[in-house]
Amino acid sequence: QISKIALTKGWADAGNKWLWHSRIGGTPTLMLIEPFKDYADMAPSQASLMHYLAKHMGSAEKATARYAEFEAGFSNSTYTVWVHRQDLSVIDSGN
Repeated sequence: QISKIALTKGWADAGNKWLWHSRIGGTPTLMLIEPFKDYADMAPSQASLMHYLAKHMGSAEKATARYAEFEAGFSNSTYTVWVHRQDLSVIDSGN
């Protein structure tokens, strides 16, 4: 429901990007990937997804309950920051 609201109610159209990724094989893992251009871009925005959900679900309590329901399905969470280094990237010559 969180993704459905984000996709159908304009969150994605407002320039917010994310990707769900799940691992095949090994320990079941679900990842939420959000691209940022730099560390400053990682600061919480004024229009968070939680505020957006509250607006479209009718109340902050409903949005909080939905998040709690979603999080209950996980045993833990971690954060990883990947940095793109151009000097270590393969250059595509277009050939």
